[in-house]
Amino acid sequence: MELPDRKMHKVAILDGIDCDQDYLFYKLEAKIKYMLSKRYLQTDTYPNGMKYTALRDDEVVGRFEYNEMNEEIHNVVIDGKVFSWNQLGRILSAYEGFQFKLKIYDITDEV
Repeated sequence: MELPDRKMHKVAILDGIDCDQDYLFYKLEAKIKYMLSKRYLQTDTYPNGMKYTALRDDEVVGRFEYNEMNEEIHNVVIDGKVFSWNQLGRILSAYEGFQFKLKIYDITDEV
């Protein structure tokens, strides 16, 4: 099953109702710039010409996204690109036998 290749970036910040709105905008702008500059995945090509996607620095940050094709299983968005859990599993298969830590954050938290 091919998922549409679309960019899906979402950014959110949260502060008090009486906060400095200029500073809040500054924080939003800084978060957007960081999100667009940081990449967790890299695409490369095997010697036989087949392309593959791998983790750039043994780390990945993304978010869960509603899956219109299967309401029971969400997709994962990494670097603005949508992946199924099977696709993410193929990316992580190079780490067989390794340990990992999964921690969930709110969309307004710094990750």
